[in-house]
Amino acid sequence: MLNRIQKTINIIDDYIDTMYKDYGDGIKKLPEIVKEIQEMMVEFLNKIGYYNQLGENIQTDVILLQLENLLNAIDLKDPIQIVDTLEYEIKESFVVYKELVYKYGE
Repeated sequence: MLNRIQKTINIIDDYIDTMYKDYGDGIKKLPEIVKEIQEMMVEFLNKIGYYNQLGENIQTDVILLQLENLLNAIDLKDPIQIVDTLEYEIKESFVVYKELVYKYGE
């Protein structure tokens, strides 16, 4: 699981680079990026209850808001908001998820 989470983080980093270099190419790749993010977020959301039982304090609504922010940025076709949401919200959630998997196991 750690490898898969890291792979998703790397995909986000690569996508951000693509958006900075070629917005048109970035927009074309957006559906596959969203699919990857969505799958990983669902896995994370499904484990939040478990992590919270172990003493963590992860708020599901924050994760859902991050996805909503990404979808709003996509609807607005705002490359800066897309990149910022990916880098400073969604990617950070995956970093937290990775730390939790490392701490508690899969």
